[in-house]
Amino acid sequence: MKRVKSLISLALVAAFVFMAIPPTAVYARPKTFDKSRINTATGDLIVHLQISDMIFTGRLTRKELSDEELDKLIKEVLDELGLSEEGFDELKKTIDEGMSQEEKNKIRDAATKFVEIIDPTKTGAIGMAAKLNQMLDQLNQGDYSGASESLMDLMRFKDIVRDVKDWKNLIENALGESGPVTKAMKTLANFYSKLSAKIHDKIRNEKWGWKIEFKDAKASKPFSLYGTQCTETWTLNAVYEQKANTADNPYEFFGQYLGPFNIKIDYDLSDFHTNIETAIWNMPEFSTSLDEFLTITTQRKDGSTPWETTVVDHGISEVKRTLSGRGGALILPSHKYVDLWVVEDEKQARVENIAIKMHRDRDDGSTTGYDHFDHTFTATKEFFINHTVMTGGRFGQQYVNGGGDYTAFEGEIRIAWDENIWKRGDNVKLYGREEWYIKLTISYPKDSLL
Repeated sequence: MKRVKSLISLALVAAFVFMAIPPTAVYARPKTFDKSRINTATGDLIVHLQISDMIFTGRLTRKELSDEELDKLIKEVLDELGLSEEGFDELKKTIDEGMSQEEKNKIRDAATKFVEIIDPTKTGAIGMAAKLNQMLDQLNQGDYSGASESLMDLMRFKDIVRDVKDWKNLIENALGESGPVTKAMKTLANFYSKLSAKIHDKIRNEKWGWKIEFKDAKASKPFSLYGTQCTETWTLNAVYEQKANTADNPYEFFGQYLGPFNIKIDYDLSDFHTNIETAIWNMPEFSTSLDEFLTITTQRKDGSTPWETTVVDHGISEVKRTLSGRGGALILPSHKYVDLWVVEDEKQARVENIAIKMHRDRDDGSTTGYDHFDHTFTATKEFFINHTVMTGGRFGQQYVNGGGDYTAFEGEIRIAWDENIWKRGDNVKLYGREEWYIKLTISYPKDSLL
């Protein structure tokens, strides 16, 4: 009995102790946290890869900062500043609800003057100047919804001005006398500045590299196919990772890049099929042999009617090509060089069911009849195949049993593909020749912080 009482007492004590331990607080990112305020140096830059007359748009970017990694750093900075998640949100509320129109006008004036003191030679200056111009357009149009964020931008970008004193004067004039709004702004600006510094340290310590990435980047151009206007669409997928950094600054994207690429080419032959009766006469092997025969027969002095061409079936086609291999790029401050090495080149072509008939009636006075051609066309990746059957009929009293139908001949002709369909793809493998070039350019989007 004593043992039972002891066990009950121990259970009660344990329960009391457990209840006395406060539950561990679960971290939640502040509701008003603004990710765009972080100068992570991981933001995208736009790159354009030009292959002959085809231009593809891609990204020059770093490894993405995961939400888990970001939340960990946010929590560290909040703890250092003695802020809770709720306290952070209260600061933003103080700014939004407490800023007067006069204070908003001061921020607009400060942003206007800030553009004048930027040093264009410093890292990030170009992107920040573009961001400021975008900010000014908004403020000058009377939209002050982002006024507090604009000022916080100015407060944390002192590293890109020519003279820090000028920057300090601008901020002091914009903030005015110390008050709750000013204090809240300074605290939030300090928070975002510390957070950006922690992210930079993480990038530096873990040596995050850059990569050039093209994901389903498309470009289309027309080409001529036997006199018709068709379209080829290229889809580029490539990832070139930075293998060597030529600069001491770990944030720079200068250096050597290597990686695989894949180009899928789809050929739209709609116009070819629509105008097939015209296209066949631009097939040299077909038109030359047929034209000679038609010319001879048409010269006969009789009552034959002109040849009539009818498209029985315009046919279908599916023509594709895949070019894959490895690419390399060298990006320097004054030069951007890129090359492609094609390892595999696979063509797929299926053209079927093209059917055309040519017919004329004959009448030379004593006999009547007809001449008739049935042409079908198919194609593989190597060549077109024309299958022709010529039939005819002769009727008159001089023929045994009055004459009748007959088959004149039947045969096939192989027709080479129009070289224009493969020309652009072939040129990828001819890099270095005068008619072929590949060029990489980098541009800065307006919202880039780089």
